[in-house]
Amino acid sequence: MPAQRRWALVAGLACLAMTVIALATAFDPVAALVPVDPVDGYDWPEGLQDQVAALFIGSAVIVLLDIVIALALVPLFPLRQGLAIAMAVARVVYAAGYAFALLHLLNAVSATRDIVDVGTLAAARAGAEGYRTTWDLAFYAFGAHLALLGALLWSGTMLRRLLAVLLLIAGAGYVVDSTLALAMPKITLRVAPVTFLGEMALLLWLLGKAGRPGRN
Repeated sequence: MPAQRRWALVAGLACLAMTVIALATAFDPVAALVPVDPVDGYDWPEGLQDQVAALFIGSAVIVLLDIVIALALVPLFPLRQGLAIAMAVARVVYAAGYAFALLHLLNAVSATRDIVDVGTLAAARAGAEGYRTTWDLAFYAFGAHLALLGALLWSGTMLRRLLAVLLLIAGAGYVVDSTLALAMPKITLRVAPVTFLGEMALLLWLLGKAGRPGRN
């Protein structure tokens, strides 16, 4: 298998693993902590500790996969290495921001391992909110990564140009969602679940490129 196909396979499998992990650990710790009332002396909601811990572990693995994908994408664009490196750096910056967000989530994990009281509930909520806010900020770098990847794909076949457009839309979706979340956190409208199609198209393109030789 030629080098480019091997790197496409690595990136494609990493994207696939990331998607599976994200779906398996999908959980909003902020929303889950809202109804918890320490005054009544209740325990944490059933399964909350395990869900928060699973989210932390899954997210940590995703951070590593993001770095793998960033590095694996660079060799796919040998004629535009400068732009390819910038694209990879943007994703690594996103991964670093995501990792920093996990430090906040770790505080929530630690707090939910103790008995529910005013202090542990406040610590858990602060950790969950810090996680979400920091992650939202990191998505600006991810949006830049998708935009640069779209620019790299634009100079190619019609299939690559279509993929480029979908990735540009996906990147814009993340920027819009992050801006809404940071400026108007009470608004629950999000566009990423729709614009996410660009990332799914990228996954299929990478696996297709790995599976067959030639220009695609």
